[in-house]
Formats: sequence, C-alpha cells, structure tokens
Amino acid sequence: MSADDADSAKPDDRLTVDVVAGRTADECVGELDSTERTDRLRALRSLAPMGVSVAPQVGRCLEHDDPAMRYLACSILGDWGPEAVKPFGDTLKRIVKTDPMKSTQMAAAYALCRGGEMQQYLATLTDRLEYPERGMACCAAELIGRLGPDAKDAVPALQKAYQTHKPGGGGDYHIGGAAKNALRKLGAVD
Repeated sequence: MSADDADSAKPDDRLTVDVVAGRTADECVGELDSTERTDRLRALRSLAPMGVSVAPQVGRCLEHDDPAMRYLACSILGDWGPEAVKPFGDTLKRIVKTDPMKSTQMAAAYALCRGGEMQQYLATLTDRLEYPERGMACCAAELIGRLGPDAKDAVPALQKAYQTHKPGGGGDYHIGGAAKNALRKLGAVD
C-alpha cells in the first residue's frame, strides 16, 4: 500500500504494525495507567496503528478517570470499525448518555455509528454542529467526515453549518471550513 493509498483508506483499512516508536503493544499497555498524563495518552495513541488485536486493552480505557483517555479510546475503537466496537456497545451507549464531557459523548456516538448504529447516533454529532463553542462544532464536523459517505443524512446539517459560518460570510470561518471538509469527505461537495 502506498502512502497515497494509506491516506485515502478508511480508518479500519489501514495497515497495522507491531511496533510504534520502538515500543511494542505490551510496553504501551503498561503505560496506560501511568500517573503521567502525557505518557498515558502517548501510549494509547501508539496502540491505534496496532489494530483490532489490542481492542480489549483500548476498550478498558473507556472507563478511565481521565476524559481524554475516554475520548481517545472511543475514537480509536470507532476508527477500527464494527469488530472493535461491538464488544463495547453497552459501555459506549452509556458514555453517550452519561459522560460528563460532551466531546467524549460525541466520540462514543462516532464509534457507535462506525459500529453499525448510524441511524441511532448520528444526531448526537449533527446536533453538536450548532454548539456555541468552536472546538465542539469543529470536532463534530471532523467526526462526521470520518464516517464518510455512510453519514449522508448529516449533509443538511453540515450545509447549514457551512452556510452560517462560511469564510467571508459571517460566523466562525473555522466551523465553516470544518463543515466544508466534512461535506467533501461525504462526497457532497465538488
């Protein structure tokens, strides 16, 4: 697979590796409970390219006290697709409903959408496109874009976000740009 192919592949189609930055899965897993936040997050991110074989270790981070760990775990499982998401479906559904961090709720909804429950959880993402905080709206657009053309029901909400925030047209051009990028990924823009 060429670098161009890897960039255009769906998240769960990427090549998997056994070592990231000179560290094996076991070494990364050993750092998931580090008292140093940077070490924990680096370890979790390092597990992502290792693929579904480490899903149980990533999945246990869904219950972590650190909201960034929960967010990343949801995102990584979602990137891996249905095989990784299904064993954690109940936990992800609980996170969507009860996690105190809205960003983590969105990441869990993204994972559930990638796990085959698009109809039930896409609205969690589209609703956040109108959130007053720029980062939340941009993150929602990014997650929708990562869903690809299967998230076609999000097109009207993305178009509205783009029209409201398009560069030079008022609003927040960051949100407009994120919405337009998502529309491109969904195949809804030339």
